[in-house]
Order: sequence, then structure tokens, then C-alpha cells
Amino acid sequence: MSERNQSGNGPNEVSSSETPETPAASAESQLTAQRFWLTNDLLAALLLVSFVGIVAAGSAGFADLTVVPEHVRKVYLSVVVTAAGWTFGEAAYRTWSGR
Repeated sequence: MSERNQSGNGPNEVSSSETPETPAASAESQLTAQRFWLTNDLLAALLLVSFVGIVAAGSAGFADLTVVPEHVRKVYLSVVVTAAGWTFGEAAYRTWSGR
């Protein structure tokens, strides 16, 4: 006999260590995608706005950007470029390619 049958679980019973596959369980896993569909866009916009603000503050003399270590500036710039690609990538590609 299998371990499942020995423990007293019938064919329709589910042990406490198993998660049943139900429509409610699969629908629940999709809820975060529906609730947070703008999260990536909002974070990308925040990064782009902060970059513009930091560059404007540095050029106006309000902030000394030379005190920020170079490796931190490179990481920040790479994250901002990635955010710009996320935000404008597909539309910019279609505009530049003429498609």
C-alpha cells in the first residue's frame, strides 16, 4: 500500500502537506499581477524623475555630485538607463525603426 493510503487519506482527501489545485487558489495567485500592474512603471518613472532632479540640483550648484563615489554613480546610472528602457523602449524602437 502507498503511504497515502496507509495514513487514512482516501482518494478524495488531501493531506495537510499538499495544496489543492482549485480555481480559487489559481485565481488568488493572479491577484498580485492585477493589483500591482503599475508597480514597475511607477518605479521607473520615479527613477527617471529623481535622475532629472539630481542632475538639475548638481548643475544649479545645490548638490556636489563629486562626493558620491564613482561606482555608486555608475550603478545609479545603469538603473536609470534600464528604467528608461522599460518606460520608453518599445515606443522608441518603433519610432526610430519607422514601423
